[in-house]
Amino acid sequence: MIGSATVVNKRAEPVAATGGDRHAGLLEHLSLGAAAAAEVWSFGIHRRQHVNGRLVFSNCGLAALLAAVAAPSRVASQVIEDAKPDPLLLLLQKNVQDDLRLSPEQKARLKASEEKTQAGVKKVFEDLEKGGTAAKAQQEINRINEAANNVLKDVRKTLSREQHKRFKQIELQYAGLDAFEAPEVQKELGLLDKQKERIHSVRQDLEQKVKRIVSGGGSPESLIEQLNPVRKDSMQRAISVLTEEQKKKWQEMTGPLLELNEGPKIIP
Repeated sequence: MIGSATVVNKRAEPVAATGGDRHAGLLEHLSLGAAAAAEVWSFGIHRRQHVNGRLVFSNCGLAALLAAVAAPSRVASQVIEDAKPDPLLLLLQKNVQDDLRLSPEQKARLKASEEKTQAGVKKVFEDLEKGGTAAKAQQEINRINEAANNVLKDVRKTLSREQHKRFKQIELQYAGLDAFEAPEVQKELGLLDKQKERIHSVRQDLEQKVKRIVSGGGSPESLIEQLNPVRKDSMQRAISVLTEEQKKKWQEMTGPLLELNEGPKIIP
């Protein structure tokens, strides 16, 4: 089921993986089989970035997992630190669909994409377990990503004006602090340079806190339990930098808070 981030370093010490045991060592280190690995990837480990002034999401989950073939001790931290939903995965959440009032046809299109993606990723990890190369796996994932992105584009085109507006609000909610670093958001809020600097400082502080928490290891549930209040506090600190007028504008841009009802809730 989409929404369960199960990747975590249950052991603090690095796990060596060399030669023909590298892929097996990776999966053992992550305590994952092919099916679980596919589920983790499908949850969406994504990095937000800004392209041409717009906030976008890019999948880096598989890249992190494949990179762990060479440096497995680093993968758990990377996965947990970057665990935030992307647009397509947000659309797969039931209460997001309900909030947007998606049609049965829209939901069916998304469901089919979800099942096809999970099946494809599961096969990639099965091939890795059998000795397949990371390079070949990356090529296949690129193909799967392209197909999934095409589905997202198609579904976006079917959204009404009101659905599109609301979905943009939800995306901003889950972008968290990164939203304030997007030029389009900065412009709409009218952020001053000193405000940008203060918010950036809050973000850097959050990154350090997240790294410290994740490096301590633990179950996914315990990590999320520790991370949520830290993220929430950081968001409140960032919002406190805004003027009253900017706070009102931010509320209009994000709309009513929507909690995900599946999987770990990572508060932006």
